[in-house]
Amino acid sequence: MGWVLQQGRMAQTGNCRQNRDRMVDCMSKVMLHTVISCWPPFLGLALVAVFVGSTLGCPSRCECSAQTKAVVCHRKRMPSIPDGIPTETRILDLSKNKLTMINPDDFLAFPGLEELDLNHVPPNTLHGLNLTALFITNTNLSSFPYQALKHLPYVTHLNLSFNRIRHIEGGMLMELVRLRELHLVGAQLTTIEPYAFQGLRGLKVLNVSHNRLDTLEKGVFQSPEALEVLLIDNNPLVCDCRLMWILQRRHSIFFGDSQPECSTPEGIRGRPFKEFEETLLSYYVTCTKPKIHENKTQTITVDEGQQAVLRCSAEGTPRPIVSWLSPRRRVLTSRSHGRVTLHNNGTLEIKSAAVQDSGVYLCLASNSAGNDTLMTSLAVKSLGSLYANRTQYYTDPSNTTVNGTAVSGAGVWLTVRSLGPPSLYTGMRGTKTGGGRW
Repeated sequence: MGWVLQQGRMAQTGNCRQNRDRMVDCMSKVMLHTVISCWPPFLGLALVAVFVGSTLGCPSRCECSAQTKAVVCHRKRMPSIPDGIPTETRILDLSKNKLTMINPDDFLAFPGLEELDLNHVPPNTLHGLNLTALFITNTNLSSFPYQALKHLPYVTHLNLSFNRIRHIEGGMLMELVRLRELHLVGAQLTTIEPYAFQGLRGLKVLNVSHNRLDTLEKGVFQSPEALEVLLIDNNPLVCDCRLMWILQRRHSIFFGDSQPECSTPEGIRGRPFKEFEETLLSYYVTCTKPKIHENKTQTITVDEGQQAVLRCSAEGTPRPIVSWLSPRRRVLTSRSHGRVTLHNNGTLEIKSAAVQDSGVYLCLASNSAGNDTLMTSLAVKSLGSLYANRTQYYTDPSNTTVNGTAVSGAGVWLTVRSLGPPSLYTGMRGTKTGGGRW
């Protein structure tokens, strides 16, 4: 909206400037010829320097506007930021170029820069600038540039459209306290996490049309009541209780020229938001609480070093999100990697299980309607008995104390007789600690 109008004004200004520059150039040549032919040589040379200096206000391949202090270098195939940009520039458009390298201090020469349009922004490049508008569009950007946006408290307009950004994480934009408009059109966006816009109390315009969003929950926003324009058309929206807050405001929020529509459920597929009746909302736009298929506590026993598989499948509308709580109260999610992996179907896989992995695990299936839980007890049997209750330990080459006896010198092999499998809860000086590794 605002940024489109601004670009139009910049283009008009650039055209006007071309006509004006032709007149100025012609007048300058006539005046210079007169000065050089009539005035003393040294004075003439001095004036030549003055006139020539006055024409160096714009890079040769760019268009500039003195009135708006704008420099437009759009689609010029520039490999780097051009020289000759006036220091008083307020608006700088470097979009659709082949900028391969931008240094952190490249923009510090323009203290009045307010609007910047780029295709490539490395971290810390924008540090120290007082930008009010930033456009990073049509690039190979594959994630939200959180680091590059840090320390930009004056930005009111942000456009990251037509990039391959799939997620917006929660709580990562809190420093953009003055943001009013966010545009992310055609960005392959699939998820906007709860609290993604935490701290953005004045966000009035959100444009996420032409993406892959199936929902937009109220908990995404710091102040959902402040939202005036929501462009969310051309997304596969699932019209359940998560979208109820939008449908209830369908007559007060501006959806643009293209109305958002439901992709599911079947009974309201393709129905524009503006055409919803109250009876349809209560019948179709609902959610069902998660239900875990297994409803009894499970007990799983594996040998040390084997794979342990803990299953937890749930159904509900919308599809429940499954997470696990380990014996040490660590939350295990689908982002957990390494020896412990949580699969999309809710199954928790522990590779090469250790005795310390033993304990009670809690599966939590949750969605907007509620949650359900399931406990699973895991017992990992020690392999000590397979070695005739004898386990070898190699001490550190430095001085060590073993069973009260000082041992020194090179490495020493010790044989320890096992008296049985270790307890699930062990501790020092009689105190109990959690029995899990996580």
